[in-house]
Amino acid sequence: MTAAARRPVAPRPVRNELLASWMVRVAARYGLEVPEMTTWLAGQATGMQSHRLIDDIAPDPDLLRLWARACRVDPTRLVRMCLASRFPDRVPTWILERSGMPVCLGCFEADQAMGHDSYMRSGWRLANHLVCPIHRQMLHDRCPACSAQLRVSFQFRSGVLRAFCSRCGCLLTSRGAEPEHTP
Repeated sequence: MTAAARRPVAPRPVRNELLASWMVRVAARYGLEVPEMTTWLAGQATGMQSHRLIDDIAPDPDLLRLWARACRVDPTRLVRMCLASRFPDRVPTWILERSGMPVCLGCFEADQAMGHDSYMRSGWRLANHLVCPIHRQMLHDRCPACSAQLRVSFQFRSGVLRAFCSRCGCLLTSRGAEPEHTP
């Protein structure tokens, strides 16, 4: 494997962040989606398959090392972000594997209030988590605006990533969903 190009801008992982969420935040800094960023990083290494994607439960160790090197993050830190490491006592069926997962809108609002990127929490992938322990609100798996199964997308607003419904484009806040007001 040749040395991967190092990225000058790579946000640090947050303690309770989902691995895929961190990857979204890194890729967004370069105007890319995670598959495009993975393909670019894999192109820097000989013998690496570009189509391999990160699995939040048990990620591919070679691909994790590639991302870690490019982003100047200790690879063991990324390994600890995987759900199998965070929740070793959980039966695998207790981890939600579907693409949409419930989220706490209050957490997204708190991220904005603190002036940093919104991100997905690892605990939200656990099937037995129905209420946010911080905000004491039910986790939402449907968009408050369009009622579709919630699939969160992240977009830059005022220099930070904010959470939006990927179907209707509403900003996800603790008050529900708000139509975007582009400045």
